[in-house]
Amino acid sequence: MAILPEQSDMVFGIDLGTTNSAISLMHRGQAVVLKLKGQKSLPSVVYISKGEARIGRDARQRAMMYPNNTVASAKRYMGSAHDWEIDGTRYSPTDIATLLLTHMVDGVAQETQEVELGGRPYNVIITVPANFNDLQKQATRTAAEQAGLNVLDLIEEPIAAALAYAAKQAGVRNILVYDLGGGTFDVSILEVATQKTGEMRIDLRVLAKDGVPDVGGDDFDIELMKLAAGQLQADTGIEIFNEARDQGFSVSKQREALQKLKLKCETLKHELSDASSASLSIPDLIMDESGVSQSIQMEISRDTFEAAIADLIGETQQAVERALRAANKELDEIDRIILVGGSTRVPAVRACLVEMFGKEPYGNIDPDTAVAMGAAMYGESMQRVGQSGHEGSVVIINSVSHHLGVLLHGDRFDWLLARGQEIPFEGFAEVERDSYTNPFANMRQVSVQVYQSMAETPPSSPDSEAKRVGEFFVAIPQVAAGEANVAVRFKIGNSNMLTVTARSAIDSKELSVKRS
Repeated sequence: MAILPEQSDMVFGIDLGTTNSAISLMHRGQAVVLKLKGQKSLPSVVYISKGEARIGRDARQRAMMYPNNTVASAKRYMGSAHDWEIDGTRYSPTDIATLLLTHMVDGVAQETQEVELGGRPYNVIITVPANFNDLQKQATRTAAEQAGLNVLDLIEEPIAAALAYAAKQAGVRNILVYDLGGGTFDVSILEVATQKTGEMRIDLRVLAKDGVPDVGGDDFDIELMKLAAGQLQADTGIEIFNEARDQGFSVSKQREALQKLKLKCETLKHELSDASSASLSIPDLIMDESGVSQSIQMEISRDTFEAAIADLIGETQQAVERALRAANKELDEIDRIILVGGSTRVPAVRACLVEMFGKEPYGNIDPDTAVAMGAAMYGESMQRVGQSGHEGSVVIINSVSHHLGVLLHGDRFDWLLARGQEIPFEGFAEVERDSYTNPFANMRQVSVQVYQSMAETPPSSPDSEAKRVGEFFVAIPQVAAGEANVAVRFKIGNSNMLTVTARSAIDSKELSVKRS
């Protein structure tokens, strides 16, 4: 086992991605993406066997072949009760994220970098999707702490990308960040002002944000796999996705074939970004029940691929339109469109935006590393605040990501904080209501159930748009119905981390976020 160096005193930016992750730091005024096994990013895939974890490309090679031992896209489940049982041990999304983060920070510390790190990363800024709710953010923070990291702050991915862009351009602009990663989509509209005379300063105000939490490049790959599977079934009768049907071969052989298909479709997707058509050739994919080795040999055009993913891209367009309405901006008021995430290399994505806005997106920024670089910039700014004679070079005016409120007796919501409400820099958006009371006589306590919703108009009663953040109980005097008084305060800062407190005449409690 290698001996790791002591903790670095630098601040590192970590993009903990659904499909790929990256880590960066500032060096001589420039953001530098660190190497992980010689690459600038690491596949966010974990393979576990007999208690030993393999992470990254090695794990991705095993994903389809050993699905019961492999976890990919765990970020989609952060903050939920979902887990995976592997060799008799249960792993939560937080546990998987902990393994990823530990591997990343140990890996960059052990590998020779172009800059001196000064030790194992310790102080970090971690990026999260703009549409992450409080449970998801708390789970991300917990994973980092379990990996031995000191989380200085969480920063939303579009904001981090906007910082990476703003460092290159002086002036004031309205920008739209279109962030399509492997598993999630975010869009944010921001006003960015960059001053480069003297010490650079970036003022960034979030005007609106939206997203689709379950659309990404992984879904593009699946659509290609479906096209190939359809051709295979037409040619041979084999249903490669159907494990329940007896087709004369073992499940392990079927999964091995699916792994080959997935890796080839990932490559095919990249080829179709540069060519109007591409060949999918997989010789000896699987042996049928007659002992004949079956292959896939087909040509897939870009038009066919784009037709298969049109609905997915349409969902992102709808989110862009919602964000524009929330920001009260017209299409022609957007000065720059910034693309983030490797999936934005798909030509249909760019074509959709060109059709909407009548111009090409900005191209002078790496969509794969912009988020990690922006996080490192934000980290350096935070670090400079504590140094004598320095103020932070980054000022972020964020907005509340979700409508936030409590569930009242009778299944009615009372929304206290509105989605889009501005959060003051180095301050909080907060509100207190002291009009809550006991619905029944002689109650010993009341339940405070906290909910949030991404809907444009918050629901009046529970529905699929409203998610419960947590619940806690406050003791009250045993009095007649309506005579007890309970005050509830909501408080949220720039990282959109929520604190809820409630107090009565005899008790005071604070929200403890838990998985539900």
